[in-house]
Amino acid sequence: IEEFWLTDQSQDRNFFKAIIILAAACLHHSKQNLKPAERLYRRSLELLQPYPCHHYGYDWAEVRQQIKESLSALLSRKMFMIVISPTHFQHSYVSLTT
Repeated sequence: IEEFWLTDQSQDRNFFKAIIILAAACLHHSKQNLKPAERLYRRSLELLQPYPCHHYGYDWAEVRQQIKESLSALLSRKMFMIVISPTHFQHSYVSLTT
């Protein structure tokens, strides 16, 4: 997805960037790198805000809520991980090559 994001010029460019940043935030959180995780969660949330709740067939309002919960858990030094199930995407395939 990063390769696509780097070359994408559509209005969804920041959407894909937000997903990449969210993945990095989750990785940092899982490794207890709390400052980078906090910064990346906040950035992904900021980038996802302009997009509708249902974008590419997935409930991004729920993801935004999970990001907020992750931030809250991180700030209170608890573990909370965002889970995006691939089954939610089963009916909404997106071609990243066109």
